[in-house]
Amino acid sequence: MAIISDFSTNSDGWQLTGDPTSTTPTYVASGGNTGGFIHGVDASQGIDWYFSAPSKFLGNQSDSIGGSLKFDLRRSDDPVYDAPDVILISRLLAEVR
Repeated sequence: MAIISDFSTNSDGWQLTGDPTSTTPTYVASGGNTGGFIHGVDASQGIDWYFSAPSKFLGNQSDSIGGSLKFDLRRSDDPVYDAPDVILISRLLAEVR
């Protein structure tokens, strides 16, 4: 069973962590790949910031083994910025991509 956030009606519980200017992303109703999108603003404190997934993506996801993770990301800064785009963390391991 696929777990998705298409941002068709709201930010779907996503949060921001690191050094954004707010921990709540801004929701925009149109302009995303299939609907709306969310965005954040960097507070420019020299710390990377990330989107933090809502609870529906957390916990035991063993049914997703062998599946794929798909997302759209648009950046307004240097596109070759050297930081991971995705960090998956479990009690057993962390996967950085």
